[in-house]
Amino acid sequence: MDEMNKKINWKSGSFKCITFLLLIGCLLAIHVFAPGVTENLCHLARGGNLKETTDYLRSFGPWAIVVSFFLDVLINALGFLPSIFLSTANGVIFGLPLGITVSWLAETVGVVLNFFVLRYFLRDEAEKLITKSNNLKRLDEMSQTKNHQGVIALVSSHSYVSVED
Repeated sequence: MDEMNKKINWKSGSFKCITFLLLIGCLLAIHVFAPGVTENLCHLARGGNLKETTDYLRSFGPWAIVVSFFLDVLINALGFLPSIFLSTANGVIFGLPLGITVSWLAETVGVVLNFFVLRYFLRDEAEKLITKSNNLKRLDEMSQTKNHQGVIALVSSHSYVSVED
């Protein structure tokens, strides 16, 4: 990993620009080749109707597993939409073992993508935010020590950390 970090300047403006353009290209491709996917996804996430979700996935026929995988990756990469409706539908459509496997793999890929986006694109903004909050400063200091149990306890005990502290 260190060799890769030396070869690629993750913080360079050109790297961020190229990656941003690739992301926009992917979103445009989704819009062109699968019109209505984003509207359907938002509708299904808000509604929570299992029958409607399974019917939508089944409408893709043999491609349903691929579509479900990529939708689940997208949901988890975005990080703010719930994915339980899709995981449940995967279990119903593909059976529990395959449904769980598809959901688990897709959620793992999505979360890893989310981590890299946050790590390499929004880190500077996060550091600015941390310097403005006493609670976030303490949490940051604790996370740099070997006292990870304290960090976990602190984070789990607060459902919301105010930015204005």
